[in-house]
Amino acid sequence: MPKNIYIFILILVSFLFKSSISKQNIVILEGDKVDLAIKNSIEYNYKLFIIFHVHNCPYCTHALKVLKDKVIKHYDDNGENMYFGSVDLDNQLNVWLGLRFNITKIPYIILIENKKMYHFESQFEESLVVKFINEEKNIEDGEDVPESVTFLKKFKVAVKELTERIQEIIDKLGIKITWNTTMTYILLIFFFGTFVYVENKIIGTCRNLCQFKKNNNNNLNIHKKKDKSDEKIAKKRNNNKKDEKTKNE
Repeated sequence: MPKNIYIFILILVSFLFKSSISKQNIVILEGDKVDLAIKNSIEYNYKLFIIFHVHNCPYCTHALKVLKDKVIKHYDDNGENMYFGSVDLDNQLNVWLGLRFNITKIPYIILIENKKMYHFESQFEESLVVKFINEEKNIEDGEDVPESVTFLKKFKVAVKELTERIQEIIDKLGIKITWNTTMTYILLIFFFGTFVYVENKIIGTCRNLCQFKKNNNNNLNIHKKKDKSDEKIAKKRNNNKKDEKTKNE
């Protein structure tokens, strides 16, 4: 095969390989992947464009379509490196992200750049999105990326929601009591203490049953050994009597 053919094939393969790695995609982010994507964006200082959306939202559907069909294609055609993430807030793994980013409207769109977070508030059109991504931003205008929601914060939110549900039940029953979070904490402590007490009782009963069974087995073994010992003694006596009788004869 001529040398020129080899060179042509090499150039073609290189071009295809370059095209494949430069192609832009929307990465589906969920759970810990959101934290990892944001951490990498801050650590390696690259732009990360994230859209938070829900099902059955026409604005979200429109934004995702424009993002996939036009915005990403724009950066792919121009060979610019951009990272895009999509977060489905209906996914149970992403439940706490709404609290973390204080999301009050959807779609919720942010750009993480220079370790800061910027909000996209305009109509979702290709030209406006590209302008938002490419324009130089003042660090003073950016916000700090909120930290992950801690277990303590999740617990406080759960207690607050439980307090509201209990108050709703009390109101439906027509009882004139104002339920507060302190009462909820006391109720949870009571249930937790009751659970621990019952669990210890069950474990104690199981241990006693096991010990009782073990003792019975030990007693049974002792009786068996004793019976065998008595049997040996009786057999030995019988043998002795037979020997004496044989001698006398």
